[in-house]
Amino acid sequence: MQRRHFLAFALVAPVSAAVGGCHRAPKKAQVLRSLADDVLVTGVRDAVSASDDLRAAVSRLSAAPSAAAADAARAVWVTTAVKWKRANAFRDQLLVKNNELVRAAFWPPRPRAIDDLVRSDVPLADADIDKLGADVRSLYAMEYLLFAERSGSPFGIDAPENARARRALVAFASGVSRCGKSVAAGLADSALGTRLAAEGQDAINRLVGVAVGNVESFVANRLATIVWIASTKRSRPIDVEGGPSGISHKLGAAVLEVTAHLYAGEQGQGLGALVAAVAAPADERVRSALATAVASIRSFNQPLETVALADRTKIDALVAKCKALEIALRSDLASALGVTLTFSSADAD
Repeated sequence: MQRRHFLAFALVAPVSAAVGGCHRAPKKAQVLRSLADDVLVTGVRDAVSASDDLRAAVSRLSAAPSAAAADAARAVWVTTAVKWKRANAFRDQLLVKNNELVRAAFWPPRPRAIDDLVRSDVPLADADIDKLGADVRSLYAMEYLLFAERSGSPFGIDAPENARARRALVAFASGVSRCGKSVAAGLADSALGTRLAAEGQDAINRLVGVAVGNVESFVANRLATIVWIASTKRSRPIDVEGGPSGISHKLGAAVLEVTAHLYAGEQGQGLGALVAAVAAPADERVRSALATAVASIRSFNQPLETVALADRTKIDALVAKCKALEIALRSDLASALGVTLTFSSADAD
């Protein structure tokens, strides 16, 4: 909660005043180290910690199945999914040099394959789970099993006869945790902050690309899909990321919040500090666009697909604010930092 308050303050308090007058503008290396340590690495560590909590929760459910234990596991799953969504904002292969971010939180899952696995006698040891496709063992495969009432899974997760499904949950959670630890170890081994600081402008280029890609992908891949599904009047929870758990709005907020955090940084040590030093008006426009988009998504207290069915105008308003943010990032942010964007970042999702 404190981080949310700090972020909101940082977005409405331009850094331009802090870097003018007798204060020196931060160096690129200083900002890059701060972003690596306080945003990227911290985000991955948060996901790892949440994954360990999730493994513990589903282990308790497996050992003593009950409705209360199932509800507790679902609540921990929601927290973990949101933290993994934040960590996955940095899936650029030059930042995180393995595919474990994608594997751990791969969406969509493959229900038929998950059902077949649960019904089979295939071993669920770590080595066996690691051989499965990401669409069978990811965080969203867990969602499919945990939220059976909305996902369509035939396995009531707290029913006595579904012990095998609960064991699969434990195995999947262990796999997600291993993925997170692999990413964290890779970041530590590569001394990410030092590496990004040495790369200078190349690292700035990639981080700006990440910021633009996060917003573009959210609009082009997530919101557009939700609007299209709503237009068919045949919406199923399983067709939306976070649909069975009812958290598509929380996942969307995580995407925009981590992008805002990348810009604001910790104690002002984000990309915005570099923009403010060379183009204060551009910094103010980007901060305004970020604050508006973040406030818009935070105002949703229902899943995006539910709102799309009930009042399409609210989704349209969110899309407009996100597109305005994308324009600000592409024009003001990229121009101020000398970045040329030559790709369609929506393809990265």
